[in-house]
Amino acid sequence: MIKIVKGATLRGYFSDVLNEVLKGRGYFIVTKRGRPVSALVNLDFLSFYRMAN
Repeated sequence: MIKIVKGATLRGYFSDVLNEVLKGRGYFIVTKRGRPVSALVNLDFLSFYRMAN
């Protein structure tokens, strides 16, 4: 599941968010001023994505 989190909010919950990504429970889009600026995904997903492209 893809979740959206504000960058400012992420600062306080980074450890929790990182654990969710690590366990494969979700992916996160990080926003700044309402615009997507980065994503947190696990390495399995990244490897799959890179192989597909």
